[in-house]
Amino acid sequence: MSQMKWVPVMAIALLAMSCQWSAPVAALPAPEAPADSAEQIAGRLYGHLAESPASADSRARALDVPLAPECYTKQGTDRQVPPQGVPAYTAELRVAQVATPINVRIWLASAEEAARLTGTVRQAAAICRPVAARPFTRAGWDGVELAVTRPTSSDNGDPVTFATVVAHRGGLLAEVSWWWLADDYGDLDRARLEQGVGAAGAVLAAVGGDPARAAPERPSPDAPVSALAAALPPISEYGPGLAVWPDAEALRTENAERARQAYDLLCSYAAYEPGAAGGVPRVQRRLFGSITLWEEVLVLPDEQAAEQVRRRMVRKLDNGDKDTFLPCSWWEDHSDGPYIRIPRTIEPFGHGGWTGETESLGVRKRRLPPQATYRDSAAQIAIAVRRGTTVVHLRWQGPAGADLRGALDRGRAELIHTLDALPTP
Repeated sequence: MSQMKWVPVMAIALLAMSCQWSAPVAALPAPEAPADSAEQIAGRLYGHLAESPASADSRARALDVPLAPECYTKQGTDRQVPPQGVPAYTAELRVAQVATPINVRIWLASAEEAARLTGTVRQAAAICRPVAARPFTRAGWDGVELAVTRPTSSDNGDPVTFATVVAHRGGLLAEVSWWWLADDYGDLDRARLEQGVGAAGAVLAAVGGDPARAAPERPSPDAPVSALAAALPPISEYGPGLAVWPDAEALRTENAERARQAYDLLCSYAAYEPGAAGGVPRVQRRLFGSITLWEEVLVLPDEQAAEQVRRRMVRKLDNGDKDTFLPCSWWEDHSDGPYIRIPRTIEPFGHGGWTGETESLGVRKRRLPPQATYRDSAAQIAIAVRRGTTVVHLRWQGPAGADLRGALDRGRAELIHTLDALPTP
């Protein structure tokens, strides 16, 4: 894959980070052309990252968290679930308009999908209480800004105001969010809100360019991350009945945390996902059905950062870690077993120029019921690999029946099939 155009600005970003941002924050760029790739977005915003992409404790918001989650409505007629399997960007940024970092998420989808999802947030803002909401129209972007004041989980329940802008411009869909400690539950701090809205406008102007220029209807097919997204296998190739997670029905009947837990066929820490590496072009997709599958592909600015991120994707073994996981049925019957396990194992892995590690594990009841499901027997295999500056994290989970090893072999073959589908740098 060609060297990213946004690499030269990394030195500026790293210098600012080493000084803990004591210097004034520079103004955001004001390009004429709208960004049509995740690489262009990353390049324009790189000098404003609040943390290095290789940071071990990233605060970037995950890409599959619902849009404007502080105003999420289970009874909505549409989902507030962002696009998956498309070029995307997430980061925590420092900008001149506000003193604290802001969270930015951007997806390059179709113009139709971007407009539809912006509309779902408008609908949510209309019925979510308590919320202050109004239209957002700046720099060619059209959307909604909203603010919600709620107590925190602190001992005193101190109120916090969460503010969000969700807007679209052509096929670009963006969410900018920030928060502040509120004095009380009374009047909204309009000055704080306006500062944040100004910051959001500056970020979106840097991404969307001159509003007189036509916005891209779809991401550029020539960009490397766009090619990676297009190369992901069709969902049907993984088997019948799979869909992108989460689906609308699950989110209407369960809160977000329970929905995420339901996605994990091992009902445990085993489905490990590190914090999102912020500020880099990426694509990710979460599938579920007869199996579950996690696909994540990132392009880092250099090979050292890429290897640091890849290593974080495999959680290292702790003392006693190998034999503590249990099947999902344990949460219902709290049975002491007996269980049969394939201990959690991390091994070196190489294939087709990709190098890294695999993680595998499995567990089942010794006495399986006649109609055993994943709740009685399941296996998981994950691959975290790198080729140049491209990092791939794949994880497969599936029901295993009486043959844990056979299930792992099936999962491994599926993940290698996905690796083989990705283009060569």
